[in-house]
Amino acid sequence: MASGRAEIEFVDAGGRTRLAHLYQSDPLRILFPNSGPGEPETGTLVTTSGGLVGGDDLTIEIRCGAGAVGRIVGQAAEKIYRSTGADVRIDMSLVAAPGSWLEWLPQETIIFDTARLRRRTVVEAAPGARVLAGEIIVLGRTAMGESVTGGLIHEAWDVRRDDRLIWADAVHLDDNFPQTLAANAGLNGARAFASIVFVSDDA
Repeated sequence: MASGRAEIEFVDAGGRTRLAHLYQSDPLRILFPNSGPGEPETGTLVTTSGGLVGGDDLTIEIRCGAGAVGRIVGQAAEKIYRSTGADVRIDMSLVAAPGSWLEWLPQETIIFDTARLRRRTVVEAAPGARVLAGEIIVLGRTAMGESVTGGLIHEAWDVRRDDRLIWADAVHLDDNFPQTLAANAGLNGARAFASIVFVSDDA
């Protein structure tokens, strides 16, 4: 059972974004490749364990100071393996100060049969800030002949603006996946779904 934490803070230093704070504990690591011309300061989040199992607990906090432009991406698809009962818990916090631009752009999360995932993303955007964030859920690896018949997926989003909740949404899939996946009011046969959130004064 792993309990990992990652904290990243970007700040504006004379018109150029710099890393001001970095904390990481297993199984989370953040790498910083060289950003191309005109690209924002970018960090790459890595899960060194190769996947998550029931009972794993991750906390990720990304902050962007006033006027800073920062991006965190995923190094590879996250894998949530089968569980005998315990949940994988992931708490995401995205905080953007006035005039900042913050992006959270991970790769997909692959759910294995009977995996259990509870993930909550909280976006706190000050007036004048912009945030682009997303998550992708893939139900098994189709090319490997995998299917997901049960387990738990609880994917929740809260968006706060000026300390006020302005939007909340959650997807909850529990136990009887085939019926929900096949239903017209469910996923209508789809094997993947995604959420993308853009917060801005002019959104």
